[in-house]
Amino acid sequence: MREKKEKGKESFTSIRLRGPGVEFPPAPDRKGGKSLRPESRALGQVLLDQHHRATIEHPPGKNLVIKHYILPYNVLCDRANASYLTRIVGAFLGDIADWCAAEGWPPLNALAVNAETGISGEGYDTAGGGLCNIVNWPTEVERCIRFKNYPSRMP
Repeated sequence: MREKKEKGKESFTSIRLRGPGVEFPPAPDRKGGKSLRPESRALGQVLLDQHHRATIEHPPGKNLVIKHYILPYNVLCDRANASYLTRIVGAFLGDIADWCAAEGWPPLNALAVNAETGISGEGYDTAGGGLCNIVNWPTEVERCIRFKNYPSRMP
């Protein structure tokens, strides 16, 4: 259910779900990858902000302390005002991986992790059309952290 609009656009924070069985439609295709759903944009913006903030506070040196850069799913969703996505966030992180793959960037979604394991979850392997691989997650998250060309805002 959509409750309000801001200057003719949907406000992401106004989206509410009715029950646990709600399904999200796939993002429509666009040139160079998938179009980002509002939920994916909101989550992606939190990841971009986290990347920016963490790399300023902890500039990537020779050795990285990964815990300074990653965000557990629940924190990510809370910061995006979408705590209801915590248990189903994978599809939206997949959209972000597709966006990164289309742009030729390391997967920004690598910063999102399971709070208990400290690494990305099982859906990570299917994200980004082959860009993401859980076996390579340590290398992929390091590439993400060291990457300096992410935009400051989501498209």
